[in-house]
Amino acid sequence: ITEKLGTGKARYVGPFRSREQAGELLGLLTRQFRLRTCAGRLRPDASVAPCFQGQVSACTAPCAARVSAEAYREQVDRCLALFNGQVQSTESDLRQGRDEHAAALRFEAAARVQRDLDLLGMLVRRQRTLGWIVGQQNFLVLQPGADRRFVLAFVVLGGRLAIRRRIYDDLQVAALADEIGEQLPIYQGSALRRDEVDGTQILAAWLRQRGETDGYVFRIEAAAPATQKAEWRAASADLLNSGAVPAESVGVLPSEPSRPEGNRQGRKHPRTAGIGPLAD
Repeated sequence: ITEKLGTGKARYVGPFRSREQAGELLGLLTRQFRLRTCAGRLRPDASVAPCFQGQVSACTAPCAARVSAEAYREQVDRCLALFNGQVQSTESDLRQGRDEHAAALRFEAAARVQRDLDLLGMLVRRQRTLGWIVGQQNFLVLQPGADRRFVLAFVVLGGRLAIRRRIYDDLQVAALADEIGEQLPIYQGSALRRDEVDGTQILAAWLRQRGETDGYVFRIEAAAPATQKAEWRAASADLLNSGAVPAESVGVLPSEPSRPEGNRQGRKHPRTAGIGPLAD
């Protein structure tokens, strides 16, 4: 489980509202696919004693060469297929296991599998609505301010919080789009500094406080963010005037979030979590 995106080739899943929620999902993946959860590069060696996970068969112990490279690759591929939206096989296996437990009057075991099914449903919804963010590091968050008198805009460029604004009218939306167009090239390809706010911390605040019910998240198109002014204006007007949020909108921030300067004021930013490398 990680709180920040790395620069390697790992596949990331998330974001989740808390480390605990990420841990629950990691437990599901471990039970379902028996993948290793330890870090580091794999160097299979039959003389190695596997960790506790391998000893209790929760993992197929590739470190101890108890599974072939081809067979372990198949395990990883099945898990990646789930991340890519192919959930039918995993869902079918879980439903079958739940029904078998229930038929044998093992109701507590059936309830545990049902919780796994609920976790799987959460993962599918999260990947559909917010999963793109782990690969797309330029996005705009629009969230209603106090009494909907203004809209809070958070612009993440190159993975860090780059711009924070209060928006009161259409002219300010247009000005923000122009500013994003100017700033976008500056932040691409540069490493996140220690004093900068990771964009995933912004996501944590929505998910932790209210879920995915009150606000908008937009990808910022690298070619021409100015062309997105119309949809940003429409979203801002919706948040300011009607208070109604369509079903396809996602993400939320608290009405009065911690300022980006919170580190200098001694405040802690909320943290998000994701699941990092499945195999090296």
